[in-house]
Amino acid sequence: MQNQVKILILEDDHYFIAPIKYHLEKAGYIVFVLDILENAESAQELVFQHSPNIILCDIQMRPNGFEILRTIKSHSQLRLIPFIFMTGIESLPERIRAYLGGVDDFIIKPINRDEMLAKISSIMKRQDDLEHAIYLDPLTQIYNRRYFQKELMRQIKLHHRHGDGFTLVMMDLDHFKTVNDTYGHSCGDQVLIAFTRFIQNNIRTTDILSRWGGEEFFLIMERSEIEGAIKTVEGLLNNLQEQVKVKWNDEEISFTFSAGIAQFPLHGEDPQVLIDTADRGLYKAKESGRCRVEIGTPGN
Repeated sequence: MQNQVKILILEDDHYFIAPIKYHLEKAGYIVFVLDILENAESAQELVFQHSPNIILCDIQMRPNGFEILRTIKSHSQLRLIPFIFMTGIESLPERIRAYLGGVDDFIIKPINRDEMLAKISSIMKRQDDLEHAIYLDPLTQIYNRRYFQKELMRQIKLHHRHGDGFTLVMMDLDHFKTVNDTYGHSCGDQVLIAFTRFIQNNIRTTDILSRWGGEEFFLIMERSEIEGAIKTVEGLLNNLQEQVKVKWNDEEISFTFSAGIAQFPLHGEDPQVLIDTADRGLYKAKESGRCRVEIGTPGN
């Protein structure tokens, strides 16, 4: 699900970090290093901020690796991130304690490059399979509602920390029931697939598209203001009508969508408030004739 795997290294030995980072980057991974941590809670916040795909952590750093492991695994949105301990001590009680705490594997110092890369590759393959099962919509192969809700919370915390905003766009295909009733659900499925592929190919790589349910979708546009978001969505509307048609039997089916927009933090800082605001914008777009985008208004 990720274009490039991001690895976070928690290690305070600079001489040890350098060759590890070199080999990982040479293998194509994006590597972040955190060598100074105030406490385990600050490690949790930094993990949340960087959103790594896998964590490599030294046991004997400060704070202690076991404290970091326990703190990260206690967070509902972080506990599924694979966690590998790096250690020079081969102690059975220590390994048992680590496995019971949720660690995924060990890399013993001095680290063998090939073994390290093999373990990371194996773990990430299993993780990718798990995330596909948990977070992907089986029809469209984009993120599902569960992932969207998790990611929306992460985006709120991230942008709140940095003091900037993001835009939430709720999209709904116009007259989709008519497509299903006229051509059948198999045709409707092809319309949904064509729509998601078009949106994915015409948004930034940092934007996140998810299926909310049925013909409803959410788009999270990172570090985006309302004016720019409206311009982007209007461009998507125009290009969709011109460029995308689903061939079904002897017909070509074109389709449009309506959209509602909410802005963080302008319209609120609570995820449900933002969702409801975007939903009201979508309702306004539908009532105003469809195939348009409208800014939502927060409720009472």
